[in-house]
Amino acid sequence: MKTDVIIGLMNRQSYEGRIPYVSVGYSRFDPDKNDCESCVKKADLQMYEWKQRSKEERKNS
Repeated sequence: MKTDVIIGLMNRQSYEGRIPYVSVGYSRFDPDKNDCESCVKKADLQMYEWKQRSKEERKNS
C-alpha cells in the first residue's frame, strides 16, 4: 500500500510541472553526547540548510 502512494506521488506533477518531493534531515544520535531533542534540532537545521542551497542552485542555473 505504501508503494502505491509513492508511485502515485511520483506520477503526479504539481501545477509548476515539477514532481513533488520530500525534504528529510538526518543526524546521528549518540546518547553520550546529546539528547533526542538536540538530535532532531540538528537534523532540522541540516535539512533547512540543504533546502536553501538547493533553491539557490536552481535560481542560479
